[in-house]
Amino acid sequence: MDLKFLNNNLIILKIYNVLLIFYWIKMVNFSLTGKNILIIGSSSGLGETLAKYLYKTNVDIMGISRTKSQNIFKQLQIDISKKEDLKNFKIYLESNKIKFDGVILNAGISSEPKLKQKDMYKLQSTEEFLKILEVNLIGIYSIMKIIE
Repeated sequence: MDLKFLNNNLIILKIYNVLLIFYWIKMVNFSLTGKNILIIGSSSGLGETLAKYLYKTNVDIMGISRTKSQNIFKQLQIDISKKEDLKNFKIYLESNKIKFDGVILNAGISSEPKLKQKDMYKLQSTEEFLKILEVNLIGIYSIMKIIE
């Protein structure tokens, strides 16, 4: 299996999903104006682009990500794989009485596969795989439990 092909297709699929969101917002006459939206993974790439676009259409955006960047929307530096960060985020939301009308789950990490391996289980170390699960699955689940 050509892993470069697989990685490129996953990136294309993610871009396609974001384009569908943009199309749906534009063509269906759907408005998020005045809504409070949480974007997880908003410091760069597709999450940042989507956050900036929505912010410019008068959507109240709160972005969270591991790294903080200079943006026009409110952004908090939170590592969703760290229990302490999640606890502090929950306290912040409760103390400021913040509720969300929607959430965009854009956070995710991957590790660079070792392209010469033929067997899938040899592509990543157990530690790399566990870190990916902490962010891509457990971290997302934890955020959803906090904002429910």
